Amino acid sequence: MAEISYKDIDAHLVKSEPVGVYLLFGDEALYKDIEQRLVQALLGKENARHQYQPLDGTPENIPTAIEKLNTFSLLGGGQIVGLRDAVIFSSRRNGVDILEKAQQSFEDDQLRRAGRLLLECMAMYRLDGQDLTDTDGLKGVEPQLRKILKSAWIEPVWRFCEENGLKPKTNQAAGPDLLEDALSRPFASGNRLIVTTDIIDKRRTLFKAFKKVGLVVDCSIPKTDSRQDKQARDQVLKQRAMQVLSGHGKRLEPAAYQAIIDRVGAQMRPFVVALETLVDFTADRPAITAADVAAVIKRTRIDPLYELTNALQERQTARALSMAHALITDGFHPLQLLTAIANQVRRLLVMKSFVVQSLGNRRFSGLTFAQFNQSILPQIQAADQHLLAAVADWRDKLMPEKQAPEGKKKPKAAAQTDLVMVKNPRSSYPVYKLFLNCERHDLKHLLECMCRIQQTDQQLKTGDSAPVLLLEKLLLFVCGH
Repeated sequence: MAEISYKDIDAHLVKSEPVGVYLLFGDEALYKDIEQRLVQALLGKENARHQYQPLDGTPENIPTAIEKLNTFSLLGGGQIVGLRDAVIFSSRRNGVDILEKAQQSFEDDQLRRAGRLLLECMAMYRLDGQDLTDTDGLKGVEPQLRKILKSAWIEPVWRFCEENGLKPKTNQAAGPDLLEDALSRPFASGNRLIVTTDIIDKRRTLFKAFKKVGLVVDCSIPKTDSRQDKQARDQVLKQRAMQVLSGHGKRLEPAAYQAIIDRVGAQMRPFVVALETLVDFTADRPAITAADVAAVIKRTRIDPLYELTNALQERQTARALSMAHALITDGFHPLQLLTAIANQVRRLLVMKSFVVQSLGNRRFSGLTFAQFNQSILPQIQAADQHLLAAVADWRDKLMPEKQAPEGKKKPKAAAQTDLVMVKNPRSSYPVYKLFLNCERHDLKHLLECMCRIQQTDQQLKTGDSAPVLLLEKLLLFVCGH
């Protein structure tokens, strides 16, 4: 029938007739809120207690859900069957996402949910408990997934599964197929289905079946670092903060909001949990401050180095300093941060050199991603090939290869350099951002930054000055020029 944003659900309930099937996907806290509002709107608060039958959204519960949907309600008026936190839309392409959700659940002390997600991933890759411990057990698994499966949190989650008799299901495909077939026929009069999930693959025929016969509600929160997505994400989180705090007569100071994001990230559920903790901590005080956040909210988000380098790329001095302090607090060595800063400045320098030499003084602030891919990216790739050819030529002149045996031609090793701008042509968005942000930097200044980085490196290694102070001075020079 249709796919709408969660923002439009109220208007849909007022203007449109209820449908028999609802699929809510995206952020867990958002879709749970929409689920509750849907159930109350369709059944009323009193009837919701007796006529809403939620089930855990595992494939083995699908036959039970179908049976309930095809059974007339004893109380009359129909009933709603829910498949909550369903893991029936995923595929191997979502393996990393599933394990990241499992890790988040483990960190939130939700062992059962973490175990369920781990088992889902293991079933997709036909893994068992022995594969998790054997050296060769994960050979056929993609490198990124294999790295996560060797993380420390896997062992306690798998132990929980074993202690509770939980094992990977080998016949999970049957459940989604049964549900897809059930969607093609009407349910018993008045009965409805609500499915919620945080992991979706829109290419699956099951998703297309939901969209054909029911209403799909997108509850996603934007995740990229683009300005538009950041603004949309802030708007969602701030609206949720007002909803949580208004009932307690409290307000959140702007610095406190940013402090929460820095500590727990921009995911809705940990954000709301942090707010509820702060409500209890501040007692009768009406304002929640950054000091309150520092006092009671534990840092659960490890700020990756790319957040620091993004702030540096965009010349956001305060943000860069904040990220540097956060990373050092989380145990990063100052030399690790210096390496990240140096790599980012080198990338900016290479891109700025390309722009000056190939494109002149033109400005590209209004350039769209599509326009970049069509007109600029091929030129950058050509510049990369020219650089690789030059590196190969330098290598051959400096280190001539030994002659191959007569009658045989020795193949030349491919030239390599970390100064290539387009490392992965299929993921050109970071290159687009680097291209736009290099306009904020002057070529001469970037060269001076490299000299400053060398000086800072020597000072850090000789121990002449306080490491944090040295990094602060460097970041002020790079961002504040």
